[in-house]
Amino acid sequence: MTPRPPIFISAVSKELKSARQLVANTLIFLGYQPVWQDIFGTESGDLRGLLRKQIDQCKGVVQLVGQSCGAEPSTPDEEFGRVSYTQYEALYARQRGKKIWYLLLDENFAADPHESEPDEKRGLQTAYRERVQADMHLYHPLNNHEALENRILKLRDELARLRRGVKQWAIAVAVLLVLSVGLGVGLLQRQQRTEQAVTAINEKMDKVLRQGVIKYADVETQMRLEHPNDLEERTYVELAKQLGVDWKVLRETLPGFAEQLKHAPNATTYERANAAFIGKAYAEAERLALKVVDEAQKASPPLIGDAAKAFNLAVVAHVLLTLNAFEKRDIDQFVGCFADHVDYQGFGDKDRAFIRKDIEDGFKILSFTFKLTGPINAPISVYDTDQPDVKRAVFNYDFVQNFKTSTQSRPATQSGSSTTVWLIQRQGSLLQIISTAVQIHSSSLRW
Repeated sequence: MTPRPPIFISAVSKELKSARQLVANTLIFLGYQPVWQDIFGTESGDLRGLLRKQIDQCKGVVQLVGQSCGAEPSTPDEEFGRVSYTQYEALYARQRGKKIWYLLLDENFAADPHESEPDEKRGLQTAYRERVQADMHLYHPLNNHEALENRILKLRDELARLRRGVKQWAIAVAVLLVLSVGLGVGLLQRQQRTEQAVTAINEKMDKVLRQGVIKYADVETQMRLEHPNDLEERTYVELAKQLGVDWKVLRETLPGFAEQLKHAPNATTYERANAAFIGKAYAEAERLALKVVDEAQKASPPLIGDAAKAFNLAVVAHVLLTLNAFEKRDIDQFVGCFADHVDYQGFGDKDRAFIRKDIEDGFKILSFTFKLTGPINAPISVYDTDQPDVKRAVFNYDFVQNFKTSTQSRPATQSGSSTTVWLIQRQGSLLQIISTAVQIHSSSLRW
């Protein structure tokens, strides 16, 4: 199992313990292992050596900068002067060339109940906050837990860069674990309990996200029927409700997890097909789903239900692949979604050359402006036919198209609603559209 890159969370324990836990939970959800050191000012001895060891093994540091200074060593630091342990964590990490993310919390942030500090220590923290603000140049103080959680989620792309060199990190951690024996049995047992708890949470989150990958396509299809105009958000809201997680966190996390799952050695073909669907890699989703169909049909006894679900996923992916190509005006890909011969929109049996010319001519007519509202978010229904290798895909959409031909003195606008019906057949390892028909329900033309 690939280790999760460790991120050190720096915060004053008595003031921001719950906020730190929120950051830790969010980092776990994003695939990282949080590390921190509780310091309450009652510990004996100097903790700077322990902090240095913990920070050295981490890929980066997230520091919550609140209003409290926190406990400090009994003597000023030789390099940084009089600083608290929390301030020292960031200063040392910076000296070591670690990536640091400062999260500046404003005075209205809901901190944990704690005793106020003497004016002298508050002055030290005020000076530290001013230095951090000067270094950050552009910053937005965070005033509540939701803002803090969203800020961590927005660090996802930056955090992803830290995954490089994970193998070397694992070797370093192994060495540190050997060296840490000298710190005492109690500390080792505590570390083991923490690692076990984090592992349990990670396994639970992986399980939830795998369920999300499998359910996503079905939920999106359902939301196409109910909320096509707000499709992505509604899909994640409903999916999160089914999984029992926060939908914003799920929307930030699931695409990256799906991308990793596509390449995971222990992922099933069906998981990889659904993961590709989430990433809008519809051609790959179709190919993998058809592979699942073959696997299910060859099983003993045949897994009829699994084959049917995978076939429907492949059909929806093929429809979206075709519609995407149309919206992007990618004529080669669009025409490639059709069979060599198609019962084409009332024209009878036509080949791909005819379809290509029809689409090219249509785009020329619509070259003035063109807007098609809703097809990529259109409700898609898939039905069986009397042929086991053929499915009927039906989708409705509204359209608005502005066009101007060579015979018109001014552009015209046509709008309305329609239903498109495609017969989609499996031909070898691919799906192909073999019949297409469009019915216009209502249409108006304005000059």
